Amino acid sequence: TFGKPTSSDGGYCILKPTFIYGGSSFNVNPPRLPNGIGGIIEALLGLYPIQALSDSLPDVLGVAFEAPVNVDAVARAIVNVATGLCECPNNKLESREDIIMAASLREGSMLKGPIPNGMNARREQLKRTLSHRATEFTPEQNFAMLEELERLKPIDTRPTDDVLLNGRWDFCFDVEPDVGTGFIKELFEGNGPNWMKKILDFRGVHMEIGNDQSTIKLVVSIAFLGKRTDLILHTSLSPAPINPDGTMFLETFEGIEFAGIRLPYPNSWKRSRYLEFSYLDTEFAVARGAGGEPHFLLRGN
Repeated sequence: TFGKPTSSDGGYCILKPTFIYGGSSFNVNPPRLPNGIGGIIEALLGLYPIQALSDSLPDVLGVAFEAPVNVDAVARAIVNVATGLCECPNNKLESREDIIMAASLREGSMLKGPIPNGMNARREQLKRTLSHRATEFTPEQNFAMLEELERLKPIDTRPTDDVLLNGRWDFCFDVEPDVGTGFIKELFEGNGPNWMKKILDFRGVHMEIGNDQSTIKLVVSIAFLGKRTDLILHTSLSPAPINPDGTMFLETFEGIEFAGIRLPYPNSWKRSRYLEFSYLDTEFAVARGAGGEPHFLLRGN
């Protein structure tokens, strides 16, 4: 619980996360998972089907399937509400989804005013390093370079209005700093268990943005029982209400397609989350999902 003296809603906001993870230790009271295992559990339980299952089950059963939230996300949500960057409806952020949405908003990172000397050269150096030499650096160093690249975003670029965002974007997993994408990278590079590869072999993943920055197809190419096919997640995009730099979208789930067939899904899966394109040019983009983690994207063919 924390207060904001100048607010008109009573001057306080209560955050009520169910499970929190972060750090290196395991605690029972209060419950706390270490960062590594917590990130894997969040990636699994945070999937649309399991979120919907958690919502539909009563009381303790529903809580058992609720994904944990990273302690850093809780901290960002507190800061964003306290500084007025986002609202706290009814003085409460009760669910993980509410906390993640509040944590996703960021102050504009774009440079304002005259272009500093050497900015263009530094921008090009960062892009080449991230796209060709990321494996030479630690995840923390890559993360720092991504954040520097975001600050060097071309001043006149607004991804919500820019046709440059349309097209195919390939994920560069060498740069990814989080646990979930690191696990996916292991699968794509053929490091998964042999028995699993005989059933399901991951071949690649990319994003297709179209219809004037209004739709996304997240395409996961796999071999299922030796047959090549695609699993496609369909979402829609619309500019977020709080969007001073033109970088923030609301992304809404619209369906799943497997082997060319649209699969049925319950209405409870149709959820929205923030998606920010914090950097964009003709070759590269940086996207931040609802958890705030950055993804380095390369323009595909």
